Amino acid sequence: IKALSLQTGNIINYSELSAISNLEYPVLKKIMNLLSKTYICKEIHPFYKNKRTELIKSKKIYFYDIGLRNAIINTFSIEGSDIGFIKENFIFTELIKNLIEPKYWRTNSGAEVDFVIEKGFNIYPLEVKNNLKTSNITKSYLSFIEKYSPKDGFLFTDNLNDAKRYLKTNISFLSFFNLAIFLKKIN
Repeated sequence: IKALSLQTGNIINYSELSAISNLEYPVLKKIMNLLSKTYICKEIHPFYKNKRTELIKSKKIYFYDIGLRNAIINTFSIEGSDIGFIKENFIFTELIKNLIEPKYWRTNSGAEVDFVIEKGFNIYPLEVKNNLKTSNITKSYLSFIEKYSPKDGFLFTDNLNDAKRYLKTNISFLSFFNLAIFLKKIN
C-alpha cells in the first residue's frame, strides 16, 4: 500500500511493486482487487480507440481517501511536487462521488490527458494543472483534441477562470472550487 501511495496518479508499475513487496504478479492482482473492493484504491482504465498508438492495458491508481494515502506515507505537506497529484486525486474522488467513471488517455509516445469522461456520445478531456497562471494548453491536450474533436474540454487549476476555443472544442479553465460547473455541464 505504501508503494501504491507513491504511485498515486501514475501508471501502476507492477514490476516495481513486485520487487518492493517480494510478491508475484498474481498475488499483487488479488491485493489490488481487495483494495478496490474495500474502497481504498481504484484503478482507472485507459481510454483508447487506436490499439496501435494508444495504451490499452496499463492502469493508473488513485485513492478514495487522500488523507489515508498521506497517512500511509507520512506526508501532510501541501507543498512540493506531491501537490499536483493530490489535486488530481481530489478531482478523481469528486468524479467517483458523482458516479462518473473516469478513464485516462495516453499514447505510446507519451502524450497524456489526466481524465477522459464518456457520457453518451460525448467525451470530455479533463486536465489538472497546479498553479496554472495563463490559459496555456499542453501539447498533449491539444493532441487529444485534434484526434477526437470533443465539443468541450476542461482544465482545472487554482485560480484561473477562463475560456478558449481550439478547433471545434470549447475549453473551460476552472478553479477546483468550480467543479460543480463541470458536473452540471456533463449531466
